[in-house]
Amino acid sequence: MEPGDIFAVLSDGVIDSESATGERFGTRRVIDVVTSGCGASAAELTAGLRRALAVFTAGAPPADDRTVVFIKCG
Repeated sequence: MEPGDIFAVLSDGVIDSESATGERFGTRRVIDVVTSGCGASAAELTAGLRRALAVFTAGAPPADDRTVVFIKCG
């Protein structure tokens, strides 16, 4: 890894989170959150992903665990 690179490990509970209409959050949205926050710390990326999931799911409780690990090379 090079400085600034981000390594992400996500459970399927993140990717498979659904909106009220049944649409999946999916990998594209995760990639969008990470790339839009690429200057952020790992903790800030985690918070950003949690916010994005809350908006997407309208705050509904998760149907599965949502586990994420971001490692950012300094």
